Amino acid sequence: MKYKNIIMIFTLVAIVFSACNRDEIFEREMYKARVALKGDMSGGFNIFAQEHDFEKADNNGWTSGFISANVGGALPTTEPIELTIREDMDLLNEYNQTNFGTDDYRYARLLSSDRYSYTTAKKVITIPAGGRGGNLPIRFNLEGLSPDSVYLIPFKVEKCSAYELNPDKSTVLYRTHFRNFWSTTQNITEYSHRGFLLDSLRLDEDPPPTRTPTYLNKRVYPVSKNEIRLFCGTKAFNADDDPEQTIPKWSMRVTINDDHTLTIEPWDKSHLGIDMTQVNDERFDTNDRFLNTYELVDDGFGKLYRTFRLCYDFTNPDNKLSYRMWEELRLEYRENIVN
Repeated sequence: MKYKNIIMIFTLVAIVFSACNRDEIFEREMYKARVALKGDMSGGFNIFAQEHDFEKADNNGWTSGFISANVGGALPTTEPIELTIREDMDLLNEYNQTNFGTDDYRYARLLSSDRYSYTTAKKVITIPAGGRGGNLPIRFNLEGLSPDSVYLIPFKVEKCSAYELNPDKSTVLYRTHFRNFWSTTQNITEYSHRGFLLDSLRLDEDPPPTRTPTYLNKRVYPVSKNEIRLFCGTKAFNADDDPEQTIPKWSMRVTINDDHTLTIEPWDKSHLGIDMTQVNDERFDTNDRFLNTYELVDDGFGKLYRTFRLCYDFTNPDNKLSYRMWEELRLEYRENIVN
């Protein structure tokens, strides 16, 4: 009986010491300062996304951005921290290989170096003593880039002057999103479409060709402060399509002019682009609403809609038949929200 009591006492002592040791380790980890580049982990990669508003760009099209670092731990730091940053192409290659394998048409693109610049001489993020974070300011010019492509800048911490660096967040992939008044790349922007198609080769015949009603949702992408991009006709977005083939073959650029008229032209003006022509000499409907205009429309029930009315002739690049397209695109307007 005495032997059993001794064993029980030793077991209880071991449990107490083990619990104390775990508490000590937990407390030490909780108080330890760890430095990390800011971002969200996705598939093993640290990604930091920022949306750039073309409306807020300067006269030369430049917007402001940054990458950030923060320091965790219950106690404040007692000395400043400097993180020396550099670009790391190996990180981008690893990201593409991991996520897309040999499907190179789906690869994220490296943002060209002429599209961004640093506002400081050194690429250093400084966190002052007692501080919780710091930034490296970067300026961007994104006008005219393909809005469906994913553009990344891969960054890596080359040197951390003090404290421990979180190994999972010692790198970051900076992703650019952009927006204008009509659409954004951060979320899918879909306008409701209603319209009709006609066989444009039979427009002058009597009787005229039958109008084929069309109803669908159309994705709209921002290109610059006053430009959007969308597919012609009733072409729908398909995630399995090769964008390098589909986008130039089917896309058009719509420019919203200061007087709210629209200019429509092929997205790609080379032989790869769609054959299309803007049509201006007709009204949209009997309500005296003009073609190729943009306006905010009150529906009579207290809601406003961003509204485009378009008309153009185009040749379907797949079946080589020619059509005339009338279409109205609508998206509810809510201030500062595009989705």
